Amino acid sequence: MDLSPQTPTDAVLQPRLIEIERRIADELGIAAEQRAFGMIDLPEGRLACVNGDQMFYGASVPKTIIVFAYLLSNPDVVRDMPTQTLRELQLVIKRSDNELAAKYSQIVGLDRIQQVIQSPEYRFYNRDAGGGMWCGKHYGIDQPRTGDPLADHSHAATVRQCLRYYLLLEQNRLGGRAVCDRLREIFAAPALEFHDDYFVAGLKGLATDVIRKSGTWEDWHLDTARVGFGDRVLLLAGMTRHPRGSEYLERMARAAMALTLAPEAYGADDIAKLATTQPKPPLPYWHHTLIHDTPKHFRGEIRLGRAGGQSRGVTLTPKAGQEALYESAVISPERKFNELLLSWNVATSKGTGMCIEARVGRKFDDTWSPWLFFGQWGDAVPAGVQTVTCESGRIDVDYFRSAEHFDRLQYRVRAAGEGDVYVDHITVCTSDLTGLPESDGKIRGDIIRTAPQEQWQRRLPVPFRSQKTEQPDIAGRICSPTSLSMVMAFYGVERPTLDVARACFDSPHDIYGNWPRNIQAAFSMGVPGYLTRIATWTEAEQFIADGRPLIASIRVEKPGGLTGSPYKTTDGHLLVICGFDKDGNVEVNDPAASGAATGMRTYSRADLAEAWFRGSGGVTYVLLPPSRRR
Repeated sequence: MDLSPQTPTDAVLQPRLIEIERRIADELGIAAEQRAFGMIDLPEGRLACVNGDQMFYGASVPKTIIVFAYLLSNPDVVRDMPTQTLRELQLVIKRSDNELAAKYSQIVGLDRIQQVIQSPEYRFYNRDAGGGMWCGKHYGIDQPRTGDPLADHSHAATVRQCLRYYLLLEQNRLGGRAVCDRLREIFAAPALEFHDDYFVAGLKGLATDVIRKSGTWEDWHLDTARVGFGDRVLLLAGMTRHPRGSEYLERMARAAMALTLAPEAYGADDIAKLATTQPKPPLPYWHHTLIHDTPKHFRGEIRLGRAGGQSRGVTLTPKAGQEALYESAVISPERKFNELLLSWNVATSKGTGMCIEARVGRKFDDTWSPWLFFGQWGDAVPAGVQTVTCESGRIDVDYFRSAEHFDRLQYRVRAAGEGDVYVDHITVCTSDLTGLPESDGKIRGDIIRTAPQEQWQRRLPVPFRSQKTEQPDIAGRICSPTSLSMVMAFYGVERPTLDVARACFDSPHDIYGNWPRNIQAAFSMGVPGYLTRIATWTEAEQFIADGRPLIASIRVEKPGGLTGSPYKTTDGHLLVICGFDKDGNVEVNDPAASGAATGMRTYSRADLAEAWFRGSGGVTYVLLPPSRRR
């Protein structure tokens, strides 16, 4: 396939795109001359576009031309690219770094860039066919400046020429296979974040493989992308000059996907409606990584093991008036993450206490957040500011959350007072719940065992307790410690629910359901455990097959979303998963019920998936027999 002004549009796709695009633009109040959009559906080569040859100020989109011209002019670099050069070119594309873009456009020279743009081989700018892509100025530098011959833009773009760029890249026709492979490596930049806007926002939650270059300046909004899904490829380009241009691009990306995935299933009204709101991504759409960490690296007054006990952990012994510090090695999970859960099993002697803090960072630019406060335990509170917010995220009561990705973390335990603090182990659970295109929702099958049905189609004999039979003033607040007490009793540790609740109480937040504090409370009463996230029923089934009930944190947003439950909605509730019936539905002990007759019930597998996997991202307490670890 080639793409020129004479390339015909698809007879079916074109009228449907025109109608849907008009409806979306009319809703947003964007006039015809203020917008353009185009798409190519590969491998069929179906083209559809609106105002494909209308030229717009290009903002950062022509940086794609700078990088291409640089590679074309430096074949030695293509063959053996220095790490620093690759890093800088990736920043030009994925983070739109103006200073670096200017560095490479000056290396190549504006004359050479314009020669490439207008060459007969590439024809990215053609004054006889509406113009196209143009780069006539170094970014962030006023002079020299050569405006494009038709509209005098210092940087310009059209939908058609942006689609041609990606099409030639797909066909390995941008300087040959070697140059195209380098371009794909530069565009991918897996260590860098996408800007979460425009097409990326529109495609959020879908299992797609995306490379893109966007641009913004004042009311100019542009995005271009190659979107892979299954054995299909969708090339997209969109441009607007309007205050609501970002909404236009986001909605058009969703509309284009609907047109491509199910062209006969949706009418124009249906697709326009689909493009109005962000659809829920399919389950599961996240990744979780669980790391059990036994302390190994430390600073301060600390010793391995404890007298007469386990030798797996470490003991911190503060000196008079000073703290003892354990600081973990840097942990690099196998996947990037935007949320972090920590849980701990520690033992503090009288008059001694500890706090746990963590920081998150990125290897690419060697950045770290400040140390963030996750929680404390014991009689003494270590000194210092308890930081819970930073520029990139915050502690949301009991876990860290951010809209950004990170790829490394570190935690530390600070102990104060007079006595010992024994750190048995720390569990780290990282999650990617962004739903961004690089978060494709694929679960590694090789790390999930599949137990035979007869091993998990059973109800574990977890004794039932109701949160409503305790103190009336807190009965509606203690689902978490009530669930905890049920599983502790299952393991032979009988403690009154109110005693468990008192140990779980988080006074700074005035709650009983602080996740890591509940884990620590159980450990203080002889039952080890950890906090994790579960993404599939296969994982949950394996726990039941192993004889381990689970405590699940759920949320029910839609009234009646959990059929048969004692509540219509809940913004946070915990219950015990005890097993599965022969149809795979979930046997639970729900402490919100008044007694065993109504609380030992079966919930729909689909309903509970929405409430658990989507509601909390699968947050789970895993308790272990008193003699066991992990």
